Amino acid sequence: VHRALLYARLRKIRDLRIASLLTGLALSNQHTAILFVVPLGARALSIASSTLKKRPRELIILGLYGLVGLSPYAYLPLAKPKPGGWGHVRTVRGFIHHFLRRDYGTLRLYSGRVGSGESLMERIEAWYTSISMVQGPFMYALPVLALIGACLLLYVPQPLPEICDDASSQGGGKRSAKARRRARVQEYNQQRRAEKGTTTKIRVAARGCRESLALLLGALSFYLLAFHALSNLPLSDPLLYGIHARFWMQPHLALCCLAGLGIEGLMRICGRRGIPIIVVIVALQLRVGLEPPGLSPGAPGGLYSRSLGLHTAHPAHFFGDYARALLKPLPQNALLLINYDQQWTSIRYVQQCEGFRTDITTINLAMTTYGWWHSKRDLYPHVIFPGTHYARDPQKSSGYSIGQFFDANYERRKGGIFLGGTLSFPDQEYKQRYEFVPYGLVSVLSRKERPPSLEAYVLESRQAWATTLNEMRRLPLDPQHNSEETWEWTIQREFFTHIADRAAYVLESVLRDDIHDATYLYEAAMWFETLYKYDKNMTAANIKNMGLAHVHLVRSTKGRAPPPTVPDILGNSGLLHDAQQPFEELHPQAVTSDWKTWSSSRFQVGWGDFLSRPEAVKDPQYETIRDLYAKVTTASRTMGTTRS
Repeated sequence: VHRALLYARLRKIRDLRIASLLTGLALSNQHTAILFVVPLGARALSIASSTLKKRPRELIILGLYGLVGLSPYAYLPLAKPKPGGWGHVRTVRGFIHHFLRRDYGTLRLYSGRVGSGESLMERIEAWYTSISMVQGPFMYALPVLALIGACLLLYVPQPLPEICDDASSQGGGKRSAKARRRARVQEYNQQRRAEKGTTTKIRVAARGCRESLALLLGALSFYLLAFHALSNLPLSDPLLYGIHARFWMQPHLALCCLAGLGIEGLMRICGRRGIPIIVVIVALQLRVGLEPPGLSPGAPGGLYSRSLGLHTAHPAHFFGDYARALLKPLPQNALLLINYDQQWTSIRYVQQCEGFRTDITTINLAMTTYGWWHSKRDLYPHVIFPGTHYARDPQKSSGYSIGQFFDANYERRKGGIFLGGTLSFPDQEYKQRYEFVPYGLVSVLSRKERPPSLEAYVLESRQAWATTLNEMRRLPLDPQHNSEETWEWTIQREFFTHIADRAAYVLESVLRDDIHDATYLYEAAMWFETLYKYDKNMTAANIKNMGLAHVHLVRSTKGRAPPPTVPDILGNSGLLHDAQQPFEELHPQAVTSDWKTWSSSRFQVGWGDFLSRPEAVKDPQYETIRDLYAKVTTASRTMGTTRS
């Protein structure tokens, strides 16, 4: 942008060459840059058309500069293949496939469902809302400043003509009249030549300003229209909305160029008196960057803070801790299948860059679903792939099902097979032989005919969770990171989800094996209660399970008895909330001999909350729970009336 604007004003071919080089580099970094450089390049070439006609060789030189900018792509087929690399780029067909990004769709952001419902104008309106309400020291600051800057480029004030000094023109009265007339004529001719040169410079400057405005407005308009017409990310999902908003940096760039000119225009108009106002505007903008407006739409941080690194994400250890918390509890030489982007990128970083737990083999499950995966199989000599790739319907291709993959590797992987995220396809066939058991922030594959004993599972999962919690310094619970539009939000969401999964598995195992051991029921209830206190997004199903744990806990023993001894792993960590309390402080009655009374009252709280939720009606056990809850609450009221 900078070099294109310089060429528009100064017409130096060097700037156009550098702009061509930078264009190639931009396209090597991000494909959507083409939506910005196409209008810039087209306009710049239009300006240079007369020069290129006289010097056609210059067009070839510009093309060579652009190819040099694209040279990072030449490294791909030359580099040694490494685990985790994307695509098969060592063939011409595979290279073109990769270059055009066909796995996701050329010039598409999202490989999932298409047709999210938002129209072109709705997406542009979302962008305008962001620049007006979110980006800037106050509402509408950026659009107003940009408008002032655009007007400034359209109007270049002409300097006042020089005024001749009469005294000097008359020569002080000591020269003759003829000499004075000759001096006046010479001075007049000099002034006319100066005015002619100044006028030419003014015209050139005005033309350059108009061309700069055309470049910026053309790039801004083309990008907004083309990008929002091609973008297929559903904006109804807050996280995907946040991803979509990150591609607004390029139109923001053009807007900020105009806004900077607007600030310059205000300083011209106000003179020295306007300097304090400009200082306040800049200070407020930096403050917006330093203190992003919390849950505002599309506002993971202020506009300038993104480039200056001045935002409040100074504890930028979340994903590093998260990756170590995922890997540290796993056994030696485990196989970890990953299907979440935030897990894959963070784990790959700590393994490749920090050398952390490199004994664990990590495979991106999404990559294995592409036809080019067959070229990557040799990079994993200790893993058996029973086909070319992981396929939805292996009978119609040379691929394999996930069940076939498990069959080929389960007995070979002594460290176990673990899954982060979900499987790529809804394959039900493997469930006849295998199941996934919660294990820290991941799940471990287990054979159905040889499930782990409940006692062994509880002890092992306690240790896994203690290790997991110990690796996290803190969860991203502050307002800047707790917005659903940020990737950090997924970390705390995953923690709460896996806490619920572990509690539900313990409860399910107790009921399945008909053990009804008060210790295990108490532990399940404890984990659900901690979740109920600190998870604002706790699902109705988990609230139902909390009530179910209390129902069976009350039935597990008769009479008064000491409370079961269960370590408070979650409460002692202090991670789930800045003001988190240990379980014994959160529920004092639960650690006394009257813990059954506490459990009975908590059952009513849990199921009462469950029945009040609209989505509870869809639960297949809704009517049974409603009837039982009504009987218990009626009996409790009757007993209370009798005592009175």
